[in-house]
Amino acid sequence: MLAPLLPCSTLLSISTTGASEYKLNNRVATYSAYNAALIQHNILVKAKNFLVFQGDVEAVASQSPKELARLIGQISGSLELAPDYEKAREALERATKNATFNFTKRRGIAGEIKQ
Repeated sequence: MLAPLLPCSTLLSISTTGASEYKLNNRVATYSAYNAALIQHNILVKAKNFLVFQGDVEAVASQSPKELARLIGQISGSLELAPDYEKAREALERATKNATFNFTKRRGIAGEIKQ
């Protein structure tokens, strides 16, 4: 039996036959309700960030650096923020180019004034 420490009582029990029973606040619940309760507490079942199954450590260890980075992004939730990050990075690049252009222009004008 596995019981994560959450404000609401959640329980997953797996029998020797492999059957799963999900409980929320000591009441039998569907998988989707159980999963929704976990998601509310940032536990992503699909990312497997709260259970370590047999063979998972070896599978993770054998991944390429790119795959590992993607897995960490998925677990941390940063993949969801990637579009916002890209927009901010592009805005930073535009601002840097604009500042460089204005600085060069100012330097040129200052040189013309000295002449």
